[in-house]
Amino acid sequence: MHNMLQDFGKILIILGIVIAFIGLLLTGLGRFSFLGRLPGDILIQK
Repeated sequence: MHNMLQDFGKILIILGIVIAFIGLLLTGLGRFSFLGRLPGDILIQK
């Protein structure tokens, strides 16, 4: 039981790191969008 909880904890940590990496990647790609403006994009003008 103890070993299973350790494995589950390691999986959650790795999953969190992967999700954070994907979020950073998508944030970076948003600045250099190769798709341009898509229908449904929200445009905020200041």
